[in-house]
Amino acid sequence: MFQLNVYLAALGLTASQIVGIGPQNAFVIRQGISRSHVVPIVLICMVCDAVLISCGVLGVGRLVSAIPGFVTVVTGVGRLSFYGWG
Repeated sequence: MFQLNVYLAALGLTASQIVGIGPQNAFVIRQGISRSHVVPIVLICMVCDAVLISCGVLGVGRLVSAIPGFVTVVTGVGRLSFYGWG
């Protein structure tokens, strides 16, 4: 059965998440306006968003809270990998 109040609440929640311009969206918009590396930037942002959303849905929060120091180790490995790649 269709409930209008549930539909409007979900529509409002979705719109509030899309309308907010965060740093990533501002960066993508700025690169798009300047027409500089648009396709790779959009693809990277899409993949990162998909990975982060999947991690959130699959319960990585429970893993992070269960293992003390998990975030520190992952952040350190990520930084070292980034520096080594650069």
